[in-house]
Amino acid sequence: MGRHTINGMLEIFVRAISHVLVPMFLIGMAGSAVVVAITVVHDIHDFFADNGEESKSPDGLS
Repeated sequence: MGRHTINGMLEIFVRAISHVLVPMFLIGMAGSAVVVAITVVHDIHDFFADNGEESKSPDGLS
């Protein structure tokens, strides 16, 4: 009888935490996609706007 109660409580706990973790995962994935898109657009712009000059910053991140 005690095992049934523990399993029921664990099932409720897992369902409750999944309702929190799944949306957080999806929001994180969407945020990562936005960062990748912005970075790609910036890199493409830099590639086509390159006029042959050296980068101003020593690490090349200007």
